[in-house]
Amino acid sequence: MCCLAGFCYSAHQYKPAPCPPRTQPEMADREFAARLGNRRSHVNANELKALCSGWPGVSSRIKWEDDLVFAVAGKMFAVSCLRGPDRERLSFKVDAEHFVDICARSGIVPAHFAARGFWVTIVEPERFTAGDLGDYVRHSYELVRAGLNQKQLLALDSPASVREGARDNTGTA
Repeated sequence: MCCLAGFCYSAHQYKPAPCPPRTQPEMADREFAARLGNRRSHVNANELKALCSGWPGVSSRIKWEDDLVFAVAGKMFAVSCLRGPDRERLSFKVDAEHFVDICARSGIVPAHFAARGFWVTIVEPERFTAGDLGDYVRHSYELVRAGLNQKQLLALDSPASVREGARDNTGTA
């Protein structure tokens, strides 16, 4: 996926560019964005689970008592804080080449304890549409998935992986 929130990341400047043909999970992403519309507000934990549940190998669970963590093949790609002062904040991985540019956007800061790994946190979700946030999370998933080895990738495409990925260990509905 070369585009994120309608912008091409192939150059140092953000340029509108058409997205490549969508795969089946990406079509579900488009349906997710259409269902939520272009409303400007945070994406809650249930909406985030609905978005990520159709992607191969995705699992979610509570970590560190307060955070809902989404992972592919055991590697985190998104974290949503469930309670406390950072409640409803969303963190995710971004491209190393665009980390500084993305952090320069209003409402996005380097993630606490994870900025070295090129993670950012949305601190002002009202500045973004639900579709934009969904695009960021999908791009994060693609980045983490691209870092998996061949054996892990083959395991993701197996039918057993799809069943395991659908398992939810969060205890929320």
